[in-house]
Amino acid sequence: MQSQQDTKRRNLQAWVIFLLFFVPLATAAVLYFQTDWRPGARGNHGELVIPPVPTPAVSLPTPDGDRTEEEFLRHHWSLVYLARSPCEAQCREALYNSRQMRLALGRLLERVQRVYLYLDAPPPADFLAREHPDLLVASTAGPGAAALLETFKGQPEGFWLVDPLGNVMMRYPPDQEPRGMMEDIKRLLRLSRIG
Repeated sequence: MQSQQDTKRRNLQAWVIFLLFFVPLATAAVLYFQTDWRPGARGNHGELVIPPVPTPAVSLPTPDGDRTEEEFLRHHWSLVYLARSPCEAQCREALYNSRQMRLALGRLLERVQRVYLYLDAPPPADFLAREHPDLLVASTAGPGAAALLETFKGQPEGFWLVDPLGNVMMRYPPDQEPRGMMEDIKRLLRLSRIG
């Protein structure tokens, strides 16, 4: 009698363990393959550019009279700030936040470059030299820049994240919380072996 109860208890335990493992797995498979439901939460703070947009190779003039390399948006992760108006208070705060965010990356900061593209007029040279010596600044007013500007869509001004292959993949508003951008970039740098 005791052995029959032990056998029933063991069978019941085996079924419970089986159900605890396979029911969630089966439910997930049905939801994934049979419905359009996807989890609502997202892990990124920026807006994904879907599909990623490749940037053209173009050389842009810099404020000091030089030109950028044609592939200046490749080989590094690039945090691009596009300004279609003069760089005033909001723009300066965004540049400050991007500088602090990049510095907070620690040993990973060499994999990320900051780029400031302007349409109207560059920030004052003394401001750039004093506050942002690592910032790559270039004008998008020249003839070859129209194709590049076409890749930065979705908002008039703000930040875009460009991968090391030159693809625009995320965008952030100009007043984006720097911590959110830093979390996104750290996650991408951890998962990516390029750049």
